[in-house]
Amino acid sequence: MRQDISDCIFQQKVVNEEEPKLIENAYYGFIDDYDFLDSQNNPRLEKDDERTFAKKIIKSDGSHRLFVKTNASKKIYNPMSMYGKDEIGSKFLDKTCKDFKFKAVNLKVFNLYLNFLRTKNLSWLHNAEREAE
Repeated sequence: MRQDISDCIFQQKVVNEEEPKLIENAYYGFIDDYDFLDSQNNPRLEKDDERTFAKKIIKSDGSHRLFVKTNASKKIYNPMSMYGKDEIGSKFLDKTCKDFKFKAVNLKVFNLYLNFLRTKNLSWLHNAEREAE
């Protein structure tokens, strides 16, 4: 039995005409210096600047990447320490060349570091460093 295309019923997909939800990058600072607190009480910044210690970057496809700030020794940055690390290292390098970069990390390391930035509890930082290795 032959069917004619006019006998078929097509359902049109209804497109929601509302504005798309705007997803922004998130920049995290230290509890002593921030612009606002988010819903999880994390210290957030309005824009990416020298006070940024962690960031969540949204890619064009909707996925995201997580970054934490590292010092010249490639350790996760400690804003409470004079040189960005607790252990004795190359203080000359740290004094003359503040080489801070951001390192991509997984969600667990990112959350541990955010807990440190929010609470100033060094245990969170040490756990984040251990997980990042």
